[in-house]
Amino acid sequence: MGPSGRHANIEVTRGVAILAVFGYHFLGFWRAAVGAAGLGWTPRGPERHVLLYGGTWGVSVFVVVSALVLVRAFDRFAGLLTFYRRRLLRIFPLFWWIAVPLMVLAFAAGRMQADQLWKVPFWLTGTEILWPGRLWPVTAAWWFITLILQIYLVFPPLVAFARRFGPAPLMGLALVVNLASLTLAQYGDHVFGPGAASFIGLAFVGSRLVEVAAGVSLGLLYWEWSAGRRPPLATVATVAWSAAAAYLALRLFDWEFIAQPWALVFVVLMLPGVVRAACGSRVMAPLLWVGVISYAFYLAHSLTMALLVQFLAGRGVSSEPLVLAASLVMALAVAAGFHFSYRAPVGYRALVVERRLTGLRPLTGEPR
Repeated sequence: MGPSGRHANIEVTRGVAILAVFGYHFLGFWRAAVGAAGLGWTPRGPERHVLLYGGTWGVSVFVVVSALVLVRAFDRFAGLLTFYRRRLLRIFPLFWWIAVPLMVLAFAAGRMQADQLWKVPFWLTGTEILWPGRLWPVTAAWWFITLILQIYLVFPPLVAFARRFGPAPLMGLALVVNLASLTLAQYGDHVFGPGAASFIGLAFVGSRLVEVAAGVSLGLLYWEWSAGRRPPLATVATVAWSAAAAYLALRLFDWEFIAQPWALVFVVLMLPGVVRAACGSRVMAPLLWVGVISYAFYLAHSLTMALLVQFLAGRGVSSEPLVLAASLVMALAVAAGFHFSYRAPVGYRALVVERRLTGLRPLTGEPR
C-alpha cells in the first residue's frame, strides 16, 4: 500500500515498529562500542527499558502486520503458485540488491572473512536455519528473511483453517504450538546441543505463530470491516483473545522479553478509520515515509549503524544522544538510497517481471 493509499495507518505502524527495532539494536552496539573504547556505560532511567525491549516488540508488530496484509494479497491471486511467486519476487530482489553491497562493506571492514564465503548462498536464500548457530549471517537482521519464508509456508493453511473454524480456534491452535516451541527452546538443548534448541524454538515460526495467527484473524476481520461488512467489535474481541493467549504463554515460561501482547494491542489500536485518516496527515508524514522504506531499513541498518557507532566511540565521542541521532540519520539515508535506487529503474523491471509471472495487466508503456 503506497503512502498516499487508503491504509496509511499500516505504513505508520511499520514506521513505529522499525524505529523500535533500531533503538534496540543501537543500544546493543553502543554498549559494545563504548565498552571496547573504555568510555564506560551506565543505564539511566526508564528509556533503557524502552530501547531494550523495543526490538522484540517491533518484530512482533512486523509479524502481525505482515500477516494482516498477506490476507489481502492472498485473496487477490488465484492459486498457491501465483501467491508464492509474487511474494518471493517481493522480498528477494530488493534483499539481494542490499545484501551484496553490504557483504562487500563487511569484508572491507573486517567483519566478514574469506572462510565465510561458503555461507553466502544460505544467507541469500534465508536457509541459514538449516544449521543453527553455524550459518548466522554477517548482518544479524537478515534472520528476518528466514522468518518471512516460514510465515509464507504456513500462511495458506492458517487462512483456510480460520475461514473454516473461525479466529478463536485458530488462536487456540497457535497457543498450543507456541507452548510446544517454548518448551523445546527451554528444555531441548540436551537433544539438539547447547543453544541449538533455543535457536530453533525462537527462530522457527512456532514461537511466532500466535502473532501470525493473530495477523490472519485481524486481516480477515479488518478487510471486511473496511468494506463495511463486519463491526469493529469483532476485531477488538479477536485481539483481546490473541493478547491473552500470548500473555499466558509468556508468563508460563517467564519470557516477558517477547512482547507479543503489547504488539497485538498496538496494532489493533492502529486499525480504526479515524486513526487511518490521522496517519494520512502531514503531521505523520515522517513516520509514513519511514514505514514505506521499512523493509530496506530493516535489512540495511544493522551493519551500517554498527560501523558508525564503532567509529565514533573509537574516537572518543561519548554523547549517546549525538551518536544515536547520527546513526539514525545515516541508517535512514542508506535505506532510502537502497529503496529508491532499486525502485527505479531496477524495481520497475522487477515489477514488470512480477506482473507477467502473476498474470496481471501490463503496466502503462510496457510491451504486451
